[in-house]
Order: sequence, then C-alpha cells, then structure tokens
Amino acid sequence: MRHRRARSATLPVPSPILPAPAPPVTALLELVRVGKRVGHSRPRRLFTAIDLRVDAGSLLAIVGESGCGKSTLLNLMAGLDRPDEGQVVFGGEDLAGLGEAQAARLRRERIGFVFQAFHLLPHLTLRQNVALPLRLAGSPSRAALARADESLAEVGLPGRGDEAVAVLSGGESQRVALARALVHRPALVLADEPTGNLDPESAAGVLALLRERTREHGVACVMVTHSTTAAAIADRAFRLGHDGLTEVAAT
Repeated sequence: MRHRRARSATLPVPSPILPAPAPPVTALLELVRVGKRVGHSRPRRLFTAIDLRVDAGSLLAIVGESGCGKSTLLNLMAGLDRPDEGQVVFGGEDLAGLGEAQAARLRRERIGFVFQAFHLLPHLTLRQNVALPLRLAGSPSRAALARADESLAEVGLPGRGDEAVAVLSGGESQRVALARALVHRPALVLADEPTGNLDPESAAGVLALLRERTREHGVACVMVTHSTTAAAIADRAFRLGHDGLTEVAAT
C-alpha cells in the first residue's frame, strides 16, 4: 500500500505592524492671508496677506511703528474685529463663524489680555481685580479669590491682595495685570505694548515675568510692541507692514 506524502501547510507571512501615523499638529492660532482696511468713505489698506502660525507654548513678538495696525491685528486674533480678507482660525475653528456670545465665551475662557494702560479697576482690591476673569466665568467667590492670591504670588506680589490699586507703581500695576491675564489658565495671552508705560527697569522685570509665567504654564503669547528690546524676549519676532509680516531676528 502506497502512502501519500503529506503536504506541508504554507502559513501566510504576517504583515509587519507599522505604527499609526502621528496626527497633524494643529496650530492654536492661525492667520491665513489676512487683510484689513480702515475708513468708510475712503477706505485705506492697513495691511494685507498676513500669514502667521502660533503654536501652544510659543512666544511671538510683532514690532512696528505707531499706527501700523498692531492693536488691530490683536483685535482680529481675539475675535473682537473681523478681517476684510482671509481667515483667523483658533483651535481649528474660523472665528468668523462664531456668534457674539460664542466669541465672548472664547475670550473669557481661553484668552488673557495685557494692556499698556493696565485697565485695573480702582474700586476693587488687587485680589478682586485678579479674580475678575474667574468670577465672570462663574467661579465661586471664595475659590476665585484664593486662586487670585496664588496668581499674585506668582508675579512677585504675595500677601498684597487686600491693597488698593492707588498704592501701586507702574511696574506693580502691570504685574497685577499679568496675574489677571493668567489667573484662568488661558491657552493664549495677547499683550498690547505691555511695557509702553514703564521705566526700563520695571519693563525688564515685567518682560521676564511674561516669558517665565507663560512658559511655565504652556501658554502661547503674542505681544505687539514698538520696542525692539521687548521683542528680544520672544522665540520669533516679526515686523508688521502694509504688505504683511516679515520675520526678523529675535536677539
């Protein structure tokens, strides 16, 4: 009796397991071909063709002379104004598609502001000024005031929450404004000439705090200024002109 030779089974060769491709990194804030005009009867082009990407944790400076549109550009980034051309995209969402209530909520929860003129409320204590963004967002008073004290300590003003705004120097006022901008842990801080009203020594202290605190909390920051000294703290610096942004060396 003849036996058939058993055939060896051929097993399929497994395909190599490849790692899944990394998802694309979405910019926190992106400006795409943004342009803006001012005036009604005879509109004047302020700037055009602005492309800018702002990633989480980065600090960017935009320099330019007075009247070139720096503050207007910040207003566009915050959704306080709308471009005549192009898109402003925050967290993957075009700000032009947001209603007023949605835009206000975005600013309240995810953006902090630092102004040249401080904009502290004189009838409130330092603690109450700093707690204001949290209270507007619905945080209970006790928790908001406690967090405000922590934020004041982070900018070098521990134990001063009960003081009045009137006793502050210019540098101290801007420190309080910075504490207020960061108290709710925003994703983005927009700083408009934050050292414009300060002497050189106070300005240097505020700039160091701005860099340290935003980096510590992983917050992106866009600062507009006419000061090249202020711009030197940035990771990247740009000059604003009618034809858009030109990157310059941040020393």
